[in-house]
Amino acid sequence: MSTTKNGKNEFSVLSLLTLALCLVRSRNARYARYFIFALTCIAIALHLSSVMFRYGEYQLRRVMDRNAMIPSPPSDEISTIFAQLFPAAMCGLTILNIGSKLQNSAPRGALIAIAVSACFYGAAAMLDYVEFFARTSHSNSTQTTEYNEFLSYIYTTVPMAIVITLACVLSAVTTLKYTAVILQSLARANQFHCVLWLAKGYSKRDIPIRCILILSTIQILISAIGSYDILCIPTTVFYLFAYALFNFYVFLVKLSDPDIPSPPTLLSLAISGSCFLASIYTNRHLALFVASIFAISYCILLYISSRDKNEDGEECAKSMYPTVLEQMHELQQEPESRRHFHPQILLLSGSPAARPGLVDFAHSITRGKSLLICGYIIPQDPCSRSYLLQLKIDKQINDWLKAREVNAFGAAICCKKQTTGANILLQTAGLGRLRPNILMVGFKTGWEKQSREVIAEYYEMLSNAFDKQVGLIVFRNEISGFDVTSSIRKNGAPINDDEDLADYVDR
Repeated sequence: MSTTKNGKNEFSVLSLLTLALCLVRSRNARYARYFIFALTCIAIALHLSSVMFRYGEYQLRRVMDRNAMIPSPPSDEISTIFAQLFPAAMCGLTILNIGSKLQNSAPRGALIAIAVSACFYGAAAMLDYVEFFARTSHSNSTQTTEYNEFLSYIYTTVPMAIVITLACVLSAVTTLKYTAVILQSLARANQFHCVLWLAKGYSKRDIPIRCILILSTIQILISAIGSYDILCIPTTVFYLFAYALFNFYVFLVKLSDPDIPSPPTLLSLAISGSCFLASIYTNRHLALFVASIFAISYCILLYISSRDKNEDGEECAKSMYPTVLEQMHELQQEPESRRHFHPQILLLSGSPAARPGLVDFAHSITRGKSLLICGYIIPQDPCSRSYLLQLKIDKQINDWLKAREVNAFGAAICCKKQTTGANILLQTAGLGRLRPNILMVGFKTGWEKQSREVIAEYYEMLSNAFDKQVGLIVFRNEISGFDVTSSIRKNGAPINDDEDLADYVDR
């Protein structure tokens, strides 16, 4: 980024090229982080050298604007040092401490970044104001003057410009991944319907490509400005306010729940206050402007959340329906090359309360990570009365599964023949790609005592599974089977029909 005010030494081209190179996938992200951190340290050292190399009256002089690419910080404005290097230092030190779990390592990285940046800033301030490093001397040696001007030339021209540019741009691109993930999570929270399309992820790792493209476009537009003088102080103030709010939020969370793994309460509060004061010291007018932006955004969020409250003032939970429906469409359009087999089971369990062992065994296969549907075929012809019974049983099945912490769905239909009902469930159960590919039934206990029609109906139900090209599981439990209906009593009498069983489950 160029800092010349006459525009002769535009540095935006280098910034855009660096940004484009950084967007290419890197397999050695860890080494890139160390490289960014090293560049940032070099930039900080060069900045501190402008204060350290002061011998008598010969201080570093700012070179002419036609040669300078990075401005030498004025003697009476030490905050420029902090403003120019804070974004790069914060990004570099934060990403060095970010591991695979962002929520655990980001606070640690932020704390280290703030602490180290504060140390550098304090060192620069001490070197600038302590009398020992600013001795007066009446020497007017031409050699010394040229020496200091040479140091100033090195400090303010190409090497310093490249170091700071690479440090800032590479740091911003490295944090782009985590910013995109946060933006995707906000979109999935469905606070704003207009940004719901940002929630879509790609590949098995759910990469937020849409968010990355938007953020990359914003970065390119900002980089095209090409003026470090224009960008460094606003970026610093924005970073300071963001970290101040972040640490204040950690402080509030720690107060509400002391067991949450986070930095000490007073430390978070102190860092939040330090960031706020540092932003005011850097540029108080810009700090007030950024504070107003955060305040307006917060008021908008409060207004949106207030609309989601009922008449009693209680918050209404956000419905997951739009997000889940969008993900169902994405799953349906997933290419064949990325599809993997998942055991999606249709379990003909009847009432789950009557065969809990069979339901538990099927759930041990899916473990909540695959589809499990408990099918209940009510042996009645469809009519208004049977439809009411179907709705009642369907609700009771889902309530029973929830109480037992079984991740499954209930599906009840009315059909006089078990074989026909099983075929209907195989054809209609599920939605999109969430359809059963395995039919699971219990073994026909006491089949030798059943009539030929019952055995033929059971065999036809099994053969239809092969005709439908789905898997088949027949589970046997010795002689007793899985049906425990005979042990259920209602008013001392055994339960004989589905309505009595529904009343029992409803209790």
